[in-house]
Amino acid sequence: AMGVQSEAEALGKTDLELYPPETAAKFMEEDRRVLENGEVFESETAFVDSHTGQQRWVSGSKRPLRNQAGQIIGLIGSFYDITRIKQGEIEREKLIAELEAKNAELERFTYTVSHDLKSPLITIGSFVGFLEKDALLGDTERVKVDSAHINEALTKMQLLLDELLELSRIGRVMNPPEVLSFEAIT
Repeated sequence: AMGVQSEAEALGKTDLELYPPETAAKFMEEDRRVLENGEVFESETAFVDSHTGQQRWVSGSKRPLRNQAGQIIGLIGSFYDITRIKQGEIEREKLIAELEAKNAELERFTYTVSHDLKSPLITIGSFVGFLEKDALLGDTERVKVDSAHINEALTKMQLLLDELLELSRIGRVMNPPEVLSFEAIT
C-alpha cells in the first residue's frame, strides 16, 4: 500500500514521504485525532498496488498507545491485507446476480410452459362438453369431429411434454467427441 519494497524503505518516513498528498493529509488527520482525543479509527481501504497494478484491500485500525499513567504517548496502527476476502465477496455477489438472473429466466420459462400446456387442456375440456351433447343428440358426425379435436389436442400436449423433457436433458446429455476434418466442417 505504501509503494515500498521493504520495511527499511518505510522506516523513519512520514506519511507525506510515502503517500500522495491527499492520502497523507487524511492519514495525518486520523493520527492527530488519535493522539489528541484518544479516538480509535477502524477502516477498510481499497488501493491499486503500484507494483502489480491490481486492486488490493486492507483493513486496519489506529489506537492510542498509553503509558502507565494513562497518558497518550503514541499510537499503534495495525493493518491486514484482506484482498482475498474482498475478492471472494465480489465473486459471491457476481454469482448471486447470475443466480437471480437464472431464476428470473426460469420463472418466465415456467410461465410460458404453463400457458402452453393449458391450451390443449382447455380444448379437450371444451370438446368433451360438445362430445357429450352431440352423443346425447345422436349426431355421430359431430361426435367424430369432436373426437378428432380431442385427439389433436392430446397429440399437441404429448408433443409439448416430449419437447419439454428433451429440453430438460440438454446440458446433461453429452455427445461423444468426434474427429472431423476441416473440409467436413465447411
